[in-house]
Amino acid sequence: MCIWIDLDNSPHVHFFAPIVSNLRNRGMDVIITARSYAQTEELARWYGLDFTTVGHHRRPLYTAARALATCERACQLVSYVRRFCPTAAISHGSRAMAMAAWIIRVPGDDLV
Repeated sequence: MCIWIDLDNSPHVHFFAPIVSNLRNRGMDVIITARSYAQTEELARWYGLDFTTVGHHRRPLYTAARALATCERACQLVSYVRRFCPTAAISHGSRAMAMAAWIIRVPGDDLV
């Protein structure tokens, strides 16, 4: 089983670090993607998580531009994650991951 976890924001690292450890201890493969935002990457390194940075934080002023930025990151996630053929996707409110998982038909469980 291959689980994909997306760290969209720095608090997600604290939340998912023990979950990642538990999944790996049970013999599951875990793919971790992280968005370059706040201290997300630094915290993931501190926890010793093996992750790949996909996308960066943007703060567009208009709703349409925000939606476009989310779609842009979703496309980047699809491009990166598709090769791993994950069997499940887990996040805590990552809209881009939800879109990407839907595009590549990965069952998801959004923990929000």
